[in-house]
Amino acid sequence: MINTAGNVTVSIIMPTYNRGYIISRAITSVLAQTFPDFELIIIDDGSTDDTKEVVSRFDDNRIKYIRHEKNRGYCVALNTGVKASRGEYIAFLDSDDEYLPSKIDEQLAVFKQADSDVGAVYSETIDVNGDKRKYLHDKLALEGDIYKYVLNFYPIYLQALIVRREFIDRVGMFDEGFTNAGDFDFCIRLSKITKFKYVKNPLVVRYVMSDSMSVSNPAVIKGLECILSKHVDEIRKDRRILAAHYARLGSYICLVEGINIAKGRMYYIKAFKTYPFDAKSIMGLAASIPGRAFYRWTVESYHKLKKSD
Repeated sequence: MINTAGNVTVSIIMPTYNRGYIISRAITSVLAQTFPDFELIIIDDGSTDDTKEVVSRFDDNRIKYIRHEKNRGYCVALNTGVKASRGEYIAFLDSDDEYLPSKIDEQLAVFKQADSDVGAVYSETIDVNGDKRKYLHDKLALEGDIYKYVLNFYPIYLQALIVRREFIDRVGMFDEGFTNAGDFDFCIRLSKITKFKYVKNPLVVRYVMSDSMSVSNPAVIKGLECILSKHVDEIRKDRRILAAHYARLGSYICLVEGINIAKGRMYYIKAFKTYPFDAKSIMGLAASIPGRAFYRWTVESYHKLKKSD
């Protein structure tokens, strides 16, 4: 049962785990919003550092702090926040990222102009990795019914999303069986039942950190395998989409130490058999044959060449 007593306009859900050293930036960015009618729900997922003390330094009655006594996982923390929320709209922010000041204002303005069947608004983002700052301008800027595109890895970042509460009630909570890619699963399910709108301006800064869940590692691979398993009936309706899932798994496995590269090669072979006309899958399969070092060199060379275009 979601708590809706004493409603506010927007509830911002911020899960965190051992981010006491960086969470202040995220909290400050929320408190700097030009739209003031929000609550910030911070779910401390069993941190063992000074996260609680850092949060307590912010004297603002819009902040609600909830602590799990032990680490229960990202999706569980998100669900704790959603259940405690009172907003007409639900937004999300990871504790190592930040909102730009007009984030909530600009997205709510889109909702006000949109039809009632629009349940979600997302925005451009800026990615920061060390001293590299990348504006992720998307030339597609998809709107409306984008389910098929999301199923095929079209990036809808949870931090860039605001959802009308009624559609969260309809789509259900985050799947707690996911240790990674639970946000991807949520966006797939959400895009199946509602239309999306898009804000071209970048409204979120995403920081790529060494312990970010988005960094390629075995947990990411497991999450993508769970996505494929859960949504396989829909994915296999389009051979190109199924092949793309196989190829992405192949790529991650070929890059990550500790997993036999033969497993990545197997996924690339599946991709080729499913849809043999994709050049990237063919090149990925070929690059995997000499081994992981050659595969990594090929991927790095490809990205350098792409940047120079």
